[in-house]
Amino acid sequence: MKKNNNKSSVLKKYLKSSEKFHNNLNKDFFKDIGVKGIESLNYDVDHYDYQVLDLYYWEHRMGRWHPELLNETDLAFDTFLPFNLRAILDIGMAFSFEKRKSGYLFKELINKSYPILNFYGVNEIKNLYEKFRGSELNDKYKFIDNYFIYDDTSKTEVNKVTHSNTLKIPEAHLIKGNYTFIDYFYSSKKDF
Repeated sequence: MKKNNNKSSVLKKYLKSSEKFHNNLNKDFFKDIGVKGIESLNYDVDHYDYQVLDLYYWEHRMGRWHPELLNETDLAFDTFLPFNLRAILDIGMAFSFEKRKSGYLFKELINKSYPILNFYGVNEIKNLYEKFRGSELNDKYKFIDNYFIYDDTSKTEVNKVTHSNTLKIPEAHLIKGNYTFIDYFYSSKKDF
């Protein structure tokens, strides 16, 4: 990812996001704005192992998304979202790429400070209970219909049906050398 950690990658991303407005103003106008923005926001200097595109993404998102959030919620309650400060963004960007992409920081903050919000989910119509109460939804997330128990003494496999999407080993089979397993065939097609 080091090759993307430069001002030209930020300019490219900015120009890509501005394409939908090129019919109103020409591309050179946006390129000029992008170059000036990169210089004034210091995207052209070393950020000590942080990805400049991460910094651009969050600062750009905060400039667009945060005001909309405040407009929608301040009538009902005071909204406080401190993520428009570069010092706080730096902390958030210190996580691995996988954690940053999954929203780990926000999820952990919610879970540690007000975990009841997890019940409602993020931009969900149904809450956690409603999502998993129906058999139709349970079947959607079910991928273990049956499993096998290997008996090392008799060198046989016993096929067991499961309705709980879990692997078990019955007490009678809790003997050294015995184990439970499934045959799972990977598909690149997303099944759920």
